[in-house]
Amino acid sequence: MYLAGVALTTFIASMATAPYVLFHFNRLAVFGLLANLIAVTVTALWVMPWEIVAFFLMLFGIERIALSAKGELVLVTAHFAAALPGAARVLPPFSQT
Repeated sequence: MYLAGVALTTFIASMATAPYVLFHFNRLAVFGLLANLIAVTVTALWVMPWEIVAFFLMLFGIERIALSAKGELVLVTAHFAAALPGAARVLPPFSQT
């Protein structure tokens, strides 16, 4: 159910923003759904718990421990999805007339 909710919201957000992305960047992310399924799950299960720990460690000035523990997993996900073959489709620019 969780993944279905993430997939549905990602699909809706992608469809809502696609015209603007295509107009300004002339690119279509083919694996956006896959990347979001991974990134949102990683954020919910790994990043956010460490953020809560960091919040409490701020009382002692040692929040860096928790902030470094969460690492850069979301960026790793983005780089993974971007490196897949055919990850983005480049489209011709829109006509300005």
